[in-house]
Amino acid sequence: MSHDARRGRAARLAPAVIAGLSLAAAAGCRPDPGNPAYIDDAAAREERLTVGAFYVGSVSDAYAIDDTTRHLYIFGTPLTLTIDQVDSADRSNSGQPSYKITHAGTGFWGMGIFWDQPVDLSRWSTMHVSFKSSAASATFSNFQIGVQSVGDTGPENVDAAKYGFANDDQWHELVIPVADFVAKGYRPAAPRSPFVLGGGAGQAGDWLKVAGLYFSPAGGGAGDR
Repeated sequence: MSHDARRGRAARLAPAVIAGLSLAAAAGCRPDPGNPAYIDDAAAREERLTVGAFYVGSVSDAYAIDDTTRHLYIFGTPLTLTIDQVDSADRSNSGQPSYKITHAGTGFWGMGIFWDQPVDLSRWSTMHVSFKSSAASATFSNFQIGVQSVGDTGPENVDAAKYGFANDDQWHELVIPVADFVAKGYRPAAPRSPFVLGGGAGQAGDWLKVAGLYFSPAGGGAGDR
């Protein structure tokens, strides 16, 4: 199932800073985020929040991308990447898909989930997300993961490598305390964007897979599945 960006919906975003680049605007482009997460009793015993993309499975709380007040945008004109759902039999939770971000060969790349209306995420203390990159080049040797508060001019970013990512063609689950974003100025009670990814120039066709994006409260989160 292709998740290539659809151009039929356009929007302008506030300036964002990703990988040291100022993005004056983002071409509105929302790939289909895939099968939605579903809520069940088992997930309620292990609380998980999904923000509408890069996660398929059970959760206790969910905020779906609806193209009305919650959106997924790819940055740049022309678009800096495409997103496709792919099988990932090499993941520990075989059978769950991942999402393949393919670099367009532009001078930077970036995407993010953006909300028109904030939802208080203060109780969700940890971000979990898994990545695997093509190791043929340095395109994804490091990149930034960010979040953004209402009223801020750009996201608060951390380097993926700091949390265990390596450009080695292997899956790496990153566990990022939201407190690390708060220390940079993020206000989880008023999120504008709960998830932003971005990086620099690269070779067209190089890819980064992402999966298992969810948030857990204090004491929660038992790893990707």
